[in-house]
Amino acid sequence: MPPSVKRSSLNVRSRIRAGLRQTVAMTDAVLTVTDPTWAQVLLDPRESAFYSPFLGQDCTVSEAAQLGGVSVNTAYARVRRLLKLGLLRVSGQKPRAGRAVKLYRMVAERFFVPYDVTPHESYAALLFAYLDLPSARALSRSVAHAREKTAPQYGLELFRTHDGLYTRPATAPGVYVHADDPSSPALYNMAADMMLTHTEAKALQRELDELWHKFRNREPEGRQRYLLRLAFTPAWDEEI
Repeated sequence: MPPSVKRSSLNVRSRIRAGLRQTVAMTDAVLTVTDPTWAQVLLDPRESAFYSPFLGQDCTVSEAAQLGGVSVNTAYARVRRLLKLGLLRVSGQKPRAGRAVKLYRMVAERFFVPYDVTPHESYAALLFAYLDLPSARALSRSVAHAREKTAPQYGLELFRTHDGLYTRPATAPGVYVHADDPSSPALYNMAADMMLTHTEAKALQRELDELWHKFRNREPEGRQRYLLRLAFTPAWDEEI
């Protein structure tokens, strides 16, 4: 797709999101899901990309089609399916020249999906299937693509520090990627064992949360899309 078309598409989606944000109503009401079919739809990343415009806000079919990058006919088919399942409702009408267009909204502002209504045998399996596996695949592919564009060869260098095994991306033996190198891509990919007291761990948790909130929810205009994955937890060895 030509860059001009991409920019135009982003501008349209930005305007739609800006308009929809004005209709968002935050609430503490949470609907607990008991229907396995609902759970399957809500936790399917392919489905969530489409129903998310209707979650917590009113949205037309054409707006959802623009945001989801699908045709209006495809959007109408998905809306009919969500209506039949009972997950979506008609929430009002949007005036326009001629006949008003219908607005749709999910039947709850927030959903809680217990793992026992999913096909997964445990909460850990649910997290792996819904959060870990899709995001890890997308993140790994994007990291590899960004690095391959800037260096002819990439690999991993493994060694031990006082915290344990350490893995560092390298372009050659002993040649590393530095964050302050202006020619390198803006990416950071780190995984490590850390030895911390509870007080130190809580301090790190707060700092990560503050950093996340500092940069989130920025307008897409003039910006590039980035993937961010933050995970921090006490280690647990299931063999112990």
